[in-house]
Amino acid sequence: MSQSVVLVTGSSTGIGLATVKQLAEAGYRVYATVRNPGCSPELQALAATLNNVIIELMDVTSIDSVNQTVSKINIKEKRIDVLINNAGFGVYGPSETHSINQIKQLFKTNVLGVVHLTKAVLPIMRKQNHGTIVNLSSVAGVIPSGNIPHYAACKAYVEHLSASDRLHLAKWNIKVILIQPGPVVTNFIGRTKDGESFTQEENPYKETISSNRKAWEKMMEEGQTPEEVAKVIKMALESSNPKLWYQTSQVISDKIAKHHIDITGNGRVPQPTSLTTKSIHAIKTQIQITPNSKL
Repeated sequence: MSQSVVLVTGSSTGIGLATVKQLAEAGYRVYATVRNPGCSPELQALAATLNNVIIELMDVTSIDSVNQTVSKINIKEKRIDVLINNAGFGVYGPSETHSINQIKQLFKTNVLGVVHLTKAVLPIMRKQNHGTIVNLSSVAGVIPSGNIPHYAACKAYVEHLSASDRLHLAKWNIKVILIQPGPVVTNFIGRTKDGESFTQEENPYKETISSNRKAWEKMMEEGQTPEEVAKVIKMALESSNPKLWYQTSQVISDKIAKHHIDITGNGRVPQPTSLTTKSIHAIKTQIQITPNSKL
């Protein structure tokens, strides 16, 4: 896949920039898309050093911008092998503190951006009869977050959409992959603004929101590096039979596993401990469980 053409969104900094660098150094031809090419000296320097890094201006919230950029790349390359949907941002605080405008902007970037790009590349990938779509999710898309609730809801949307798309697109050899990082040391903190529904004086959450944010920021600052996440993305891309879900660390894998099997009643998977002996026997009889059964 050394000549594969890759389109990466949100390439200015963080995970996007690290992914562009690792894939380009591995021989991929990488189109790094940004809203403002002048905002990333690191990306410009990379493109000046590596001739297989091409910077393109694109706004993921604009259908016209997305279609024009994808069409331009396809006309030039006659193919698009990989789409990496990475662009996104967050808003901090309880959901009530998020203004409707903030929620709309979150949804336009974190959800509709993924939808716009996917719809734009799919006709190309179907014609090629191959392709890979990598969507950046988050542990927050699996485990509900009180710190960034609407961001988490957007990522949960992307989780379900990706799982569905993976089923529908398999017939054209188009693979869908979800990357689930936890905290990553990027400029995400700086781009995550507080909710703006209330003034500081009116905010009913003001007594706890400041200290909670400090704790959240400390946790984020102790996270993985973008390079570690980019390495997982590259590994998934180069797998002959990639999984749908890739956690980027064992810590995140353990947290998600615990969330799904928690027997306290807060987990997503109902446990037999909540059933009576009689009802368990009835269920086993109905579905005829054997030692080798796969549920």
